[in-house]
Amino acid sequence: MLMYELLALKQPYEDEDAFDVPQFVVSGKRPQLPAVRVLLCGCLARLLLTCYSQLHESYNELIQIFKECTEVSPDVRPNMETLRDKLMRLHWSQTA
Repeated sequence: MLMYELLALKQPYEDEDAFDVPQFVVSGKRPQLPAVRVLLCGCLARLLLTCYSQLHESYNELIQIFKECTEVSPDVRPNMETLRDKLMRLHWSQTA
């Protein structure tokens, strides 16, 4: 859920009753990530708008990684080595 907090800028399930969260998790319900446009606010808007396409592409890749990490079946989730490799590829694609 750390990735969710980084991408959504809020805590997962914060709008849900705490007693309902375990059932949501077991049933496969995952918190919805906001569209990238939601992030375009405040004093960062101008900076983000200049690199919107790059941000949008990175955000979509992070969403895909988030979805893989929150699969209901642990066997389908990427292991730490695979996750590290994906994040490193994303990082280097943005700095190249």
